[in-house]
Amino acid sequence: MTKITARLACFSMLLSATGCAATLALDAKLQCMAEPESSTPIKTSGEFPFRLVYRKNGVEKLITDTQICKLRDPGCRASERPASWHEGLKSGRTVIPIESFAAGDEIEQFNVSPYPCSALMETSTFRHKDDKPLYAVDAVRYRDGKKVGTSGAASATWKLAKHGVEIISYEQWSAGDTNEP
Repeated sequence: MTKITARLACFSMLLSATGCAATLALDAKLQCMAEPESSTPIKTSGEFPFRLVYRKNGVEKLITDTQICKLRDPGCRASERPASWHEGLKSGRTVIPIESFAAGDEIEQFNVSPYPCSALMETSTFRHKDDKPLYAVDAVRYRDGKKVGTSGAASATWKLAKHGVEIISYEQWSAGDTNEP
C-alpha cells in the first residue's frame, strides 16, 4: 500500500464518520494525487482553423485565423474538476475584431468568438459549420479605453444586425482534417 493509498483509506474512514465538507475537499485532492496519468486527456494540444463570413453594406468580408489549444491542467475525475486549457490565436492577437461602433462616450467592439478549447479537444477531429450563427461573436464595451461591459453572443449578433452587419457563416475544424475546406 502506497502512502497516498494509505492516506486515502484513512481520510475515507474520517469522511464516512464525520461527513465534514473540509474532509470531502481534502479527500478529493488526495484522490486526484492518486489518479494515474490516464486522467490526462489523450489530446494535449491542437490547432483549429476558423473562418467567419459577414456582410456589411452589401459587401461580404472574410475573417480567418487558427485557434491554438494547449493543456494547462489535466483536471481530476475524483473532484470533477475539468481540464483547463490555454487558448490562443496563431496570429498572435488576443481578439479578432469584426467591427466597432461609437455610442455616446462608449465604443462597442464586436469580436469573433471561437469555440472553447474544452469543446474542441473532446473529439479526435472537430468540424462545425453554422449558417446565420447566433453564437459566433461577442461584444465588449469600452469607455476611456477601459472595459466597462460585455454582451453575450446572441445579443451581440442582434446588435450587429442593428448596425447593418449580418453574420453569414462561421466554420471551424481540426487542422489536418482530410475534409478541410
